[in-house]
Amino acid sequence: MKKIIGFLLGFSFFNIGINAQNITMDLGGQNHCGVYKTIPVKEFTRVVWKTKLDGFGGENLIIKDNVIYANGAKGYRSETSHRGFVFAIDARSGNIIWKDSLNRYVSTSTLRDSILYIGSDDVDSKIRALNRFNGELMWQFPLVKHACWPPALNKDKAFFGDHNGDWYVVNNLTGKELYRKNINAEICCVPSVVNNMVYYMDLKGALHSFDAEYYSDSIIYETGAGLNNPPVIVENIAYVVNTAGFIHAIDLRTKQLVWKYKIDDSMFRSPAVTDKVLTVITSHQHIYAFDKFTGKVLWVSDKTGLGYTNTAVAGNIVYVGSADNYLYALDLFTGKEIWKFGAGGPINTPLIDNGKVYFTSGNYIYAIQ
Repeated sequence: MKKIIGFLLGFSFFNIGINAQNITMDLGGQNHCGVYKTIPVKEFTRVVWKTKLDGFGGENLIIKDNVIYANGAKGYRSETSHRGFVFAIDARSGNIIWKDSLNRYVSTSTLRDSILYIGSDDVDSKIRALNRFNGELMWQFPLVKHACWPPALNKDKAFFGDHNGDWYVVNNLTGKELYRKNINAEICCVPSVVNNMVYYMDLKGALHSFDAEYYSDSIIYETGAGLNNPPVIVENIAYVVNTAGFIHAIDLRTKQLVWKYKIDDSMFRSPAVTDKVLTVITSHQHIYAFDKFTGKVLWVSDKTGLGYTNTAVAGNIVYVGSADNYLYALDLFTGKEIWKFGAGGPINTPLIDNGKVYFTSGNYIYAIQ
């Protein structure tokens, strides 16, 4: 591991700005709703900083104590020299605090206390736990097959699955295996956690409920087609999409379908779900907004280059990164474009925190306001 900046910058871990958040799991929290409770960016004014990364930046940033954790990769996936990276970046200055080269393919991160958890899409894959302050390896857990997402965390346990169909529970401090079961379907999503229950999708399209205390696994609902994205859970309703182009709203208490909607398109990313509105991007360059209670379409917006990112929401603004090299800010209730920002490459899913938007684009990570 190469240290970039010493701990003279260590104060960055402890000095939290006004209205700053601790987003320690994919897409805004343990339920992955994609909503950030922070000051939105209502108009673009300037680039705060722009930092070059060693390779292409990845998806879905997390942030704690003014430190951003990002993943990335160097080289093409077909090349044996392809390497995955994890970066810790000072959110105020853009300085890289540390970086570490792990497997060839590295997932987004999950953070709990002082430990950063990383999955990998390698054939010879491991779940790794790193010290978040310096990137040093604390433990690693070998998998039968690769796991393309990080674990979910609840109390002293970490939960994750792999492409062999094995569902694991390990001690999050030591990596010691506590439970393993093969479910006869591949698992490729970061789970969602609500209280003592863990929810995950398998690639056959089943939504699973797992009791974190008693280790009981049951299928709540079968969508008929799988997808490697987490279920988004808001107020006991799970919102899931699948490759057949359906959005499902499923009541976790009754295990009944509340509503579903067929989009004549596929979706590769989970929706963002606010108090009233659900937004999702389709692979054919559309953004849909639905009434989250009824499934009624509120608006549809077309943007060239959409398809492989998530929507993110702060206040009444939807933020969308696109392969056309633009970040868009849209009105949540009308879809009207409020502002946009052009970068030098495709823009990944943004993170909004304390009046700034952070995102990766090509070989760079940006902070704008």
